[in-house]
Parts: sequence; C-alpha cells; structure tokens
Amino acid sequence: MFRKATPRRSATMVVMGLVAALASTAYAAHGPLPNHDPPCTASPDSVAVGQAFTLSATELPTTDPVWLIVQPPSGNGTVSPVYVNADGSWSGSQVATQSGTWTYLFSGLMNNKKYGTVEACSVQAS
Repeated sequence: MFRKATPRRSATMVVMGLVAALASTAYAAHGPLPNHDPPCTASPDSVAVGQAFTLSATELPTTDPVWLIVQPPSGNGTVSPVYVNADGSWSGSQVATQSGTWTYLFSGLMNNKKYGTVEACSVQAS
C-alpha cells in the first residue's frame, strides 16, 4: 500500500527543487553577487584535488532556511541545508574531489521575498 504524502513533505520537496533551479538560474544570469566584505570565501581558494579547505559565509538569512548548492566541474551538483549561526555566519570543511572550478551557492529568501542565491564563491582544484 502506498503512503500518502503529507502536504508539508510535498511542499518541502517542491521548495527544494525550486531553490536549486532558481539559484542556478540567478547565478548563471547575473554572475557572482556583489562583494560586500567578502560574504563568501574559500580558504585557500586554490587547492589540490583531495585537499580540504574551509568554506565560510556571512550575511546569510537567519530566520529562513538556507541551502548550500555545490556545483562541481562535472555538473552533478548537490543541495543540502546549512544551519546558520545567529549572526548570519556559517563555516564548514569541504574537499574538491576532481579538478576544475567548484562553485558554492548559498540559497535562501532574499530581500525581495523570493528564493535565490544570497552568496556565491568558488575554489579552483588542480
């Protein structure tokens, strides 16, 4: 017997799909967001394949969900929730598993009340 999807579960799945699509579109259409003290950094910004680095972001929304969209050179990206600190910051360790440019998009509710990329940065792996 099939389990009926609850409205909340269905809505969450729809929102996650829309967030990924909108964030990718917003980034592709407008390029990186303006740099304001830098809101998103990868340290170091150039790494060897397999080397760990720190990804950090500031000025993220604190009252609405935020997702991290990882776009590797292969194009097979992932979307996962991030848990933002009360001051709007987040930091985590990442590893680039293939050479090329890796793009990191933080997506959430923007000032215009629409979902899209709120921060973006990249790292070069070789």
